[in-house]
Amino acid sequence: MLERMEKQNRIFSGFDADAIDRTTAADLAEVGSDKWTRYPGCIGAFIAEMDYGLAPCIQQAIDSACDHCKLGYIPEPWKRRVAEACAGWQKSHYGWDVDPDIIRVVPDVLEAYEIFLRELVGAGNAVVVPTPAYMPFLSVPKLYDVDVIEIEMLQGTDETTGEREWLFDFDAIEHAFAAGCHAFVLCNPHNPIGKVLTLAEEQRLCELAERYDVRIFNDEIHAPFVFEGRHIPYPTISEAAARQSMTATSASKSFNIPGTKCAQVLLTRDDLRSRERFMNARHTFTQLLDWGVIPVVNENDTVAVQELRFGDNDALASLLLNPVEGDLFVNLTSTGGVLAENPLTSPDPASIPLLESIDDIRALDLDALCGGKTGVGTGGMYSKLLSARRAAQLGVPTLILPGRERDILRRAFGGEMVGTWVCPEEHPVSRRKYWMAYQSDPRGVVRVDAGAARALLEQGRSLLPGGVTAVEGSFGPGDLLRILAEGENGSSCLIGVGISNYSSEDLRRIKGLKRLEVAAILGDAHYPEVIHRDNLLLDAAV
Repeated sequence: MLERMEKQNRIFSGFDADAIDRTTAADLAEVGSDKWTRYPGCIGAFIAEMDYGLAPCIQQAIDSACDHCKLGYIPEPWKRRVAEACAGWQKSHYGWDVDPDIIRVVPDVLEAYEIFLRELVGAGNAVVVPTPAYMPFLSVPKLYDVDVIEIEMLQGTDETTGEREWLFDFDAIEHAFAAGCHAFVLCNPHNPIGKVLTLAEEQRLCELAERYDVRIFNDEIHAPFVFEGRHIPYPTISEAAARQSMTATSASKSFNIPGTKCAQVLLTRDDLRSRERFMNARHTFTQLLDWGVIPVVNENDTVAVQELRFGDNDALASLLLNPVEGDLFVNLTSTGGVLAENPLTSPDPASIPLLESIDDIRALDLDALCGGKTGVGTGGMYSKLLSARRAAQLGVPTLILPGRERDILRRAFGGEMVGTWVCPEEHPVSRRKYWMAYQSDPRGVVRVDAGAARALLEQGRSLLPGGVTAVEGSFGPGDLLRILAEGENGSSCLIGVGISNYSSEDLRRIKGLKRLEVAAILGDAHYPEVIHRDNLLLDAAV
């Protein structure tokens, strides 16, 4: 016991270099952090947590703040102290004499980046981002109508060490500057490749920026992690570099200061299609929410292929209502809510009123209202209303809000009439049927006659072989099928989806036949129903 306590004390003793050098992988695993235990035998390097605890001074500051309940917004005198501390750090570590009056406290690097895009770049302009890059540097500019010029880094060989190294493509960068781009993202040390710029590289960038009047967003939040070589803050190399740059540094990267707990959850369609994996996801969400952790869910684009994609974030969000057992579905859009008419076909789009509420979303003609579904992955109002229709079937209301308006969530939850409210259905479907209908993509189609359609829609019956008129696609038992009702003049309409008891091959052999005729073909070991009513969802939003 004493030996273990000594080991933990050594590991969590702050930043004792000797202690760190003596620590083994077995020591870290024994402590039991998530990084070392989630996948036994592997290191969860993607889990952003420190192995060596907090510096004692940081621990004391946190304890003091908790003891005195100083956990709210940062008051101005404290911001001043942070600015002075930051200036002192830059002076002592890098010889950078910076005035505390020009230091601003922001929550994170993206807040600073957004200020740079909004105030210095401006809508309609462009910014150069060397790649590979921290993904938000590529996606956030679109929120401010700023184009991104991606310039891929080059790979060369260090003349001294012979090791491979990443290099800026300065020729391509100069070409972009000469063409009229006046903004550049410098990440130094670089996330994710770890590159630390040399003085010569920083000077060359500075010369180009001076020649073409370029402003530089300088991300140096990982500066404390430079262990080999020397980090040189870009603004310190010359007066020109200081004028060019807005620099972001971090007060917490190297100290593991805890904040709001959150977890990123990456999903593919297969994670929700398999019942076992669906239940695992459900248990994960339940545990995270019990811990007070906010799960941030994203489709796992790195492994997704077309067959596994959700289609868009609206679909993903509506499907997650089931495992998280959500009570309200909030969907943000670029408009004020749902317009009463299609603006693309209206002679006066500006005069179209908003729908304050939608009592029966099934009654809406989405094709007429929204002009049909947009391309895969682009969302649009069609996909938002289709997702709201799914939520309504589960008994969950939807609130479609203008996401670009300030404090929109606070205003909506405060009772202000904003956006569009979509009412849930009076008789919701079970969570099992919801999972069955929406977690998989339909693999085929069965067409049914008018009598079978009435039996399904009005009498709550199962679908029998005798009511099937045509079979489309290739599928097996247990696959999800679309059910189309035959109409006049060869027309058809979707009436629902369901799980097939038969393969497409067998169903083609028995369609239109009565039970005794089916037995004569398939034998006694056949199912009476093609789709049992318990495995059927009518009026599915697919």
